[in-house]
Amino acid sequence: HYATGFGTPSSPDIRLVGMPGGGPQTLPAQYVNSFQRWSITGESDGNLSLEALEGASGRLDQNNGFVNPTSTTELWWPSDISNLQVRSTIEILFQSGSPAYASGGLEVRVPPKSSADGIEWKNHGLNSQPLARQWTAFNFVVEPNFRVESFIGRRVEEGSAEPEWEEISAGEASEQMRKALETLGIFLSGIDDTSPLATGFHIVSIPTEVEWTDLPELTEDPKSDDGKMETYALIALGTAEPDSKELLTMESDLVAMTASSILAVQVSQTEPGGESEYLPEAYKPLYI
Repeated sequence: HYATGFGTPSSPDIRLVGMPGGGPQTLPAQYVNSFQRWSITGESDGNLSLEALEGASGRLDQNNGFVNPTSTTELWWPSDISNLQVRSTIEILFQSGSPAYASGGLEVRVPPKSSADGIEWKNHGLNSQPLARQWTAFNFVVEPNFRVESFIGRRVEEGSAEPEWEEISAGEASEQMRKALETLGIFLSGIDDTSPLATGFHIVSIPTEVEWTDLPELTEDPKSDDGKMETYALIALGTAEPDSKELLTMESDLVAMTASSILAVQVSQTEPGGESEYLPEAYKPLYI
């Protein structure tokens, strides 16, 4: 059940759904975390480029001192970062140069106004770039009604089974979604044997929104006696179903039958990064 535990699943592993004639399959999260993550930048009517996500190469010797930011269960928000922003994406899992699976995603950033060096940061440490825990077969992405919608979920009463959901991104099958798929098509036409995607597994992100949305600040839990900070669920659904919000209350096996993808992480506050004695050199410009 996706809503239980504020979007924190019992397993971090990746579930693959939507394959013809077959049930869901599972990929170990540790294996998926070894895949290089990329984003496509530029306009579909201009030059497109492939930008690697720092730290997400799966190899320590290629990460330039950055940690792997990928997580299927959590998004950590250091208390000395004043603002985190998100925007919806389409994530494509490539195998040997061809798209195999897809999901709705959320790209996270520390905006320039909130970093010590005034620069945008996509990797602000561990658990800083969420990844969907359920992916669907690639062919579902090109369905006319496929879209990405994202929600915040908070518990409104102590012991309540379901959070109260607030939509933060209305993912109508919009012009921006059409442009994202057009960008992907142009990009695919240019992949050859020299592309870094030509061999192995890779995850490629394409924005489906232009604007970034501020995540709600984490505040002190009013029900806590020891000053504990609240947490909330951050959900992104990639679906062609007419009522995406209904998926949030369905059992996981039923959601799998809809061939929808789901990203579900718990947003929580962590200790200030700039005060850590173990802060890697690569992150000092962000925090200090």
